[in-house]
Amino acid sequence: MFFDSEIKEYVLFTDNSDNIINKNDFNNNNINENYHLNNTSDNSGNKPQQQEPKDLQNLLETFDNYRSIKNYKKANECIKKCIKIYPNYYYLYYKQSFLFKSLKTKPIETFRSCQRAYFEAKRQKNKFWKNMLKGFYFELLGGDILNLKKSCKIYEIAERFKNKRTLHSSDLYFRLGMTYGDLQNFEKAIDYFLKAFDLQKKQDDCKLYYLGMCYNNIGWCYKHLNNEEKACEYYSKAIEVSGGNVVLFYTNRIKSLKALNKYKEAIDDCNISLTLTQDPQTMCEILCELGFLHHLKGDRELACCTFMKAIDNYKAFFFPYLYLGAVNLSKTIHYRNRNNNQSLPMNKEKGIMDSVDIITEGIGNCSEGLSDLFQMRSNVYDALNDSLNKDADIVKTLQIKRGLFERMG
Repeated sequence: MFFDSEIKEYVLFTDNSDNIINKNDFNNNNINENYHLNNTSDNSGNKPQQQEPKDLQNLLETFDNYRSIKNYKKANECIKKCIKIYPNYYYLYYKQSFLFKSLKTKPIETFRSCQRAYFEAKRQKNKFWKNMLKGFYFELLGGDILNLKKSCKIYEIAERFKNKRTLHSSDLYFRLGMTYGDLQNFEKAIDYFLKAFDLQKKQDDCKLYYLGMCYNNIGWCYKHLNNEEKACEYYSKAIEVSGGNVVLFYTNRIKSLKALNKYKEAIDDCNISLTLTQDPQTMCEILCELGFLHHLKGDRELACCTFMKAIDNYKAFFFPYLYLGAVNLSKTIHYRNRNNNQSLPMNKEKGIMDSVDIITEGIGNCSEGLSDLFQMRSNVYDALNDSLNKDADIVKTLQIKRGLFERMG
């Protein structure tokens, strides 16, 4: 394991943008070349830290702004710019690691950034951040309760080295909140998110996205405690404190409003959140929420049209295909039985389309939800008395569930 022994060599590696980190970086004695820290440590091992340079503060604020609208490409460019200017500052590699964690598609880069952050903190003899980053490493490992409990224990060790001069110390309580949330200890998680909020408010109340995330995560905890009213209350606080421009806080409140049968308010939030993002996948997910809300209100035609818009924005999400296939099933059966099994003609304005065709389109576009799509299409074939295609789709459904089916091409 990474922390079981000292690493003698740090392997040269590069990501897709040619951001190279070399083992020689760890042998450079002049570690304060680009980010000045006083060389005198206090008894806790923390070096007296001044405020970050103004240009770095501005760049980190821009980074958070990009994250808030899910523009991860721009956020990644921004944090790399920070690292280029201040290559020895451990906090930047932590932020980069956290960004990669959010993407869920860059596990190797996530751990590499965390490891680099740890080595920089260790090299600079910052005991708070060394332990903080070690705890974050075990949090990233996740997977079982032991790693999460180990993470909590190390975070609590880090807290012993926190003092009034420690920069970004509120991140410790935020991470403890996240870890206890993953351990299903939601009451304790709420306490830590409140601590993170209060400490950040004292240190720098201008970090609106961070403050909003604290309230948002408290809402997430209450949702898991089956208290939708409280969840909705804290999502609303998150929206208010962040200035109302973070799409995540709206989409979370939409789910709670839907659970509370407050469909009109949820639809209003959908329409607002659609103006806050240009990310196709996020827009698709919001349109799916909006379409299902129209469905719950009994407006099936408007629901179908909204789900079709969702597909137009992002074709790789399986749920719109399932919905449209199910809702149009009776029309499809009626038309095909009367027209020698020909496809039902599409009418986008009325949300009408052939169930077989739309589900087949979904199978071609989606990598997730394939078993649901094949299962749905087999049901459609069954309703059409097409036993040959029905049986073929049942076999494919079983193959996917057993991990035997691979997409060709």
